[in-house]
Amino acid sequence: CTCVSYLIPLIPHPAIVASGPQGSTKSWLFRWIKRLIDPSSIELLSLPRNDRELAQQLEHHWIVPYDNLTYLQDWVSDMLCRAVTGGGIAVRKLYSDDEDTILQFKRCILLNGINVAAQRADLLDRSTLIGLTAMAPENRRTEEELLGAFENDLPKILAGFLNVLSKALKLYPTVKLEGYQRLADFNRYGTAIAQALGRTKEEFVNAYADKVKAQNEEALNADEEKRKKKRIAE
Repeated sequence: CTCVSYLIPLIPHPAIVASGPQGSTKSWLFRWIKRLIDPSSIELLSLPRNDRELAQQLEHHWIVPYDNLTYLQDWVSDMLCRAVTGGGIAVRKLYSDDEDTILQFKRCILLNGINVAAQRADLLDRSTLIGLTAMAPENRRTEEELLGAFENDLPKILAGFLNVLSKALKLYPTVKLEGYQRLADFNRYGTAIAQALGRTKEEFVNAYADKVKAQNEEALNADEEKRKKKRIAE
């Protein structure tokens, strides 16, 4: 549902936060999502050094995939929160002392790492967590085989996404929810997408509630880990 929603502009979209050991295809997952929805010669990004460079990356990409992260500095987490729900920054215009350039963005954020890179509760609250496991050696394929198979199937995959989206947009006006979790627009569109995929409203609502529970548990674990490090330091 999250990936199909990335084809809907203007609404806030949950960030996908993938974690898993080496060899769990985290990078390849993000390559496929990027190539399918927002093709670019740069498929995976590294976090920049300052907020202006990060804002420029966010302005230049619709799908913004950050690869192989270990942790996020607070200012990065804050910027990514704004990128999910919509925001921007004012930067000094080049070769000017007092003119500003406004960089605005509402983007689809992807984060992966061995551990869950998003640790702050506000970013976790805007995320969908995906846990991956290492691929068995007998299931591994060469990059040439993977790329060839994906390029061959890409038109059919994209057609499937668009068919689901078309059905979801027809169902959307009929979707009524008793209450909304964070990212209310995605709640409603996500329900319509789930129904277009043959699921029920209740299944999506329950799955979303489980997502929120997992986020809360991850936030509590992150806070406990910070307290342990602080005690050790003291």
